Amino acid sequence: MEVVGDTNRVREWVGIRPPADEDTEATRHARRFHCRSALLRGVGWPQRQPRIRRLVRAGLTHSGKTRIAENKVAGAKDALRDAFVRICHKPACREKALRAGRAVVETAAKHCDGCGGEDNRAAIKGMLAAMQLAGQTKLLVVGGAPNPRDELKSLCGQGCELRFLTTDDKPGRRTSDSHVAWADIVVIWCSTPIDHKRRWAIRGSHVIRCPQRGVAALAQSVASHVNPRLVAGAKGHATTG
Repeated sequence: MEVVGDTNRVREWVGIRPPADEDTEATRHARRFHCRSALLRGVGWPQRQPRIRRLVRAGLTHSGKTRIAENKVAGAKDALRDAFVRICHKPACREKALRAGRAVVETAAKHCDGCGGEDNRAAIKGMLAAMQLAGQTKLLVVGGAPNPRDELKSLCGQGCELRFLTTDDKPGRRTSDSHVAWADIVVIWCSTPIDHKRRWAIRGSHVIRCPQRGVAALAQSVASHVNPRLVAGAKGHATTG
């Protein structure tokens, strides 16, 4: 009997694998899929309708789909870069993006098309150096938004012992006490709301506040607390250089 049409689809329907020479690496590569929303978030593109419509127009996805094939990922990234520009919170990056004439998408500094997160990397490097020099390697961060916390964790790597305490964790009094006692430095990040019952526990000479949301701002606050002379020297060098 002669089979007319897509033979591979017929084979799949009746449970027959394609011959070994047809099951190539390229074929297997094309069959891999990613969660579309997770993929876009992972490279700094919030999955909102303008981005999805752009991918639909480029023939790379459909509005009803939730996955995207591996062999379309590179094309999807290129299509988004042609239409949008990712920027962080810094005014200089925003000005540069507006001159580019593309739609602006706010993202984490590590994905920023303006600075690429270089400021954050440099600030974290300085913070870790100051902490190592002072022999203070245990850092507790209270609060902060999820994306900046993820970036902070990624940039710190193995350079220090890092813990987070957030309202989402709903820690009890004993847990808060143990975290604060464990840390060499405690940073209350931005205007983080702290339950009144726990406020008294987060105190001490090793507790500081960082009123700004950026990773670089937190790193500079820690470095300034650990070694004020080091930070003052760096500012003086930048002024005279």
